Amino acid sequence: MTRKQVIEQTKELLGCDSARITKTLGKFFLIIEYNRNTKDDMGQWHKNGKPIDFDYMDGTIIASGWTLGKIWEEVKQYKEGR
Repeated sequence: MTRKQVIEQTKELLGCDSARITKTLGKFFLIIEYNRNTKDDMGQWHKNGKPIDFDYMDGTIIASGWTLGKIWEEVKQYKEGR
């Protein structure tokens, strides 16, 4: 399984807006992200005393492992636990 396949299948399985894989010191980490806007959050952001709203990506690491196969197994376990 390639990185691209894991990413595409993760997006399809979880319905997230974005997914990416990073590799640090030989270990893979899978991050999923959802598009958000501050107007949908509790509270209000301010800049120079004026209320503002903006779009952002809310990301979470949901899987880690030494192989892409292990990453995919953790994605499936994450889905089952949701």
